[in-house]
Amino acid sequence: MDWFVGLFPESWQSLVRHALVFALVIGGSLVVYSLVKALLDRGVRRKALPEPVAVVGRLVVRWTVIVVALVMLLQDLGLAQGAWAVLSAALAMVAVGFFAVWSTLGNIMCTLLLLIFKPFKVGDTVELVGDGVKGRVIDLTFMFTTLREEDGALVRVPNVQFFQKNTRCYPGDQVVELDEQLRRDEPTE
Repeated sequence: MDWFVGLFPESWQSLVRHALVFALVIGGSLVVYSLVKALLDRGVRRKALPEPVAVVGRLVVRWTVIVVALVMLLQDLGLAQGAWAVLSAALAMVAVGFFAVWSTLGNIMCTLLLLIFKPFKVGDTVELVGDGVKGRVIDLTFMFTTLREEDGALVRVPNVQFFQKNTRCYPGDQVVELDEQLRRDEPTE
């Protein structure tokens, strides 16, 4: 790039270099985002990827590309010396925060996956194989699925358990869609 910048008068060289860096960063960012977006869209078209997952993926990639491009441009202009160190520290703090609330976030993410893939519905009977937990699903919240055992006892199972254990599902007579259940105030009996 220096050979190209050297073609211009000395008073213009800094401006030309910054303009080239700007064009390369913006162009590269657009290419990266477009490629990842095309891959996600292709996964949705082939039904290998659920649409909600693709939407979240596009959002994460878009903001990641924007932040990285912005840091690169600010650093090139000399406005953010040590910007990578600040970005790394911020990412480390976010990682520590996620680790601290892992259980809660894990249950919320598993609830979203239960809503997307629908392995069971309210009204079905579910059994966690090997744990001796079996009951009719009567409630689903962002943290727990409530099962009513045969003796009438209520068992609240963290939603993450349905992805860590083998489960059996016996379809029920009166099923309620899981997303409908989340909108209810009272559990179904």
